Parts: sequence; structure tokens; C-alpha cells
Amino acid sequence: MLFIFPKGSFSYKSNTSFEKRFILNNASAFQINISNFTAVNWFDPKLTFHLKKSFMWQEKENRLEQTFTFKNFSEAFAFMARVALLAEKMDHHPDWSNSWNKVQIQLTTHSAGNRITEKDRKLAEAIDRLIN
Repeated sequence: MLFIFPKGSFSYKSNTSFEKRFILNNASAFQINISNFTAVNWFDPKLTFHLKKSFMWQEKENRLEQTFTFKNFSEAFAFMARVALLAEKMDHHPDWSNSWNKVQIQLTTHSAGNRITEKDRKLAEAIDRLIN
């Protein structure tokens, strides 16, 4: 899966020939200046985030909560895209909000009466693995 974001939004050390062809083949369709953009494969382990993470998941009002602060909006959005794919795979979806470079995530199991369950803890651990 490829997304296109402004260069310098995050650290990414390689562009494969496929990614370069993707940009060149699609730039005119989207009317973008390709010199200002790069293609990103979210599953590439070389992708890193410039992240300020709060200390740890907090338990508040039957929820696990965490706030993540990134370098900019693009990096926060990239993180949310990765979490969305992970949540879909685990069939457990967070309550979250985004404001520019901040992403606040709250985990609770609605089907268990809005309380913290093992599903929440596993998703929290998986989210942590995305950034560690």
C-alpha cells in the first residue's frame, strides 16, 4: 500500500523503482508536482516516526488512553493509517482523535460493557510495536 506525502514529513531511506514509477505514472492524474512528494510503503521497516510519546498507556474510566505527538500532521496521519490497518486486522477499533501532530487513542471493549479487556491490551501492545 502506497501513500504520497510531502518530502521531509518522515524518515524514509529508500524509494523502490516501483514507487518511483507510481509517482511518475500518477502525478499528472492528480496534478501534483512530483519534486515535492515521495511515495511511502507503510509496511517497510525503514519507515520511522519522529515521535514524542507520553509515558505509557493510562487506565482512566474503563479505558486505556495514550497520546502520541509527532513531528507534523503528515506523520500523525501516517501513524493513524497504520493503526487503522492493524485495528481492522485485529477486528478491534479504537476511539481516537487527531489535532495536527497529536493523536489521542482510547481503547475499550464496547461489547463487554465498555470496559478494558484483553483485546484492548493486545491492541495497545501492537500499537506500541508500530513505533518502537
